[in-house]
Amino acid sequence: MGEALIMTALGLAVAIPAVLGYNALVRGNKGVLGRLNRFAHQLHTYFITGAPLTRSANATAPKPVMALVGGE
Repeated sequence: MGEALIMTALGLAVAIPAVLGYNALVRGNKGVLGRLNRFAHQLHTYFITGAPLTRSANATAPKPVMALVGGE
């Protein structure tokens, strides 16, 4: 019975850092994809209109999704 507990502890010791690393990579990828999407939108606008995309004077920064759905 002691062997099973030791193996469970070792499994958790490996799995928890792996999950934390995976979450960090996913979060980083979301940031890169957001910047690429923004660039693609600006490039498409430039090709269509011939002028760079500018923000209007009354434009506000986008709100975080969690603020919109009532999250923390």
